[in-house]
Amino acid sequence: MALPTDTPEQIIRKMSCFSCHRVPTIDFANIGVIGPLLIEKTNAPNRIQSPEYRKAVQEGRAKATTPKEYVIESIVNPGAFIVPGFSDDMFKVYREKFSDAALETIADFLLTLDEDAARKEEFDRLSDEKEGSVSGK
Repeated sequence: MALPTDTPEQIIRKMSCFSCHRVPTIDFANIGVIGPLLIEKTNAPNRIQSPEYRKAVQEGRAKATTPKEYVIESIVNPGAFIVPGFSDDMFKVYREKFSDAALETIADFLLTLDEDAARKEEFDRLSDEKEGSVSGK
C-alpha cells in the first residue's frame, strides 16, 4: 500500500507504475509502454479540455475539472478516460492501494513533470499517442 510517508519514488516503485508508464526523473521508470508518458504538468490540462475527455464527462464516466483531480481520477478510476492511442489494459485496483495522502503526494509530483523533463531524459511519446511528440529531434 502507498502510505502517507512514502516519497513519490517509493510510491512509483511500490505500485509498479513503471511497469506501464515512463516517468521522467525516476531512474528506474524508463521502460513502461502500456500507458502514456507521465508528464502531467503538460498532459493533464490538455486532456481535461480535450473533446474526448469532455465526451467522457458527458457520458458520466469522468468528472475531473482540474489537473490534480484528473491525475487522481486516472489512478483510482483508470477506465474513466482512456487516452487516445492506448487501450483499457490498466489495473483497476489502485483505489484500495493508496492512502489519500499518498494520492496527493503522487499527483503533486506528477504535476511537476512536463515536456522539458521528458526531453532531458530523451523520452519521446509513443508513436500512437495523439498528443504529439515531445522529442526535440
